Amino acid sequence: MAAKSQSLKAFFHDVSYQVRSALPADLQDLHTRNSSRMLQLYYDDPALHFEIWPVYKIERLEIGLHFEGNHATNEWLYRELASQIFDIKFELGHLVEVERWDRGWSRVHETLPLQSFDKAYQQEVTQRLVRYIVVLWPMVQQALQEGNSTL
Repeated sequence: MAAKSQSLKAFFHDVSYQVRSALPADLQDLHTRNSSRMLQLYYDDPALHFEIWPVYKIERLEIGLHFEGNHATNEWLYRELASQIFDIKFELGHLVEVERWDRGWSRVHETLPLQSFDKAYQQEVTQRLVRYIVVLWPMVQQALQEGNSTL
């Protein structure tokens, strides 16, 4: 298991601060939910959030955009982003997946090797999460605007 050089909650706190600072000004107005198990960053709706959480049983850290709202919205966003998978992989890399998930949820995500929660790993996770937000949030906003008449 990865060594914890700082508490996971402190790691998440530092990542959330650094993400906000690194984002373009028009994307900095994020809300944060930080627990001892995960970090969630969201704009207006906490059900649509960016999340990082360690999956200890497979020694990975998931970075993703989760759709955990009502089924119709989750499905709409899943279909819209799945239809853009080639663009998403071009921008974020070939390891990114768009998939349906537990409880009618869906997500765009990848996993990184779980490492010590030190400053170097914090920087790597921060940069990756910033990239997710910059690439995916405009796609989500566009999909939601297009879907307002059907949802």
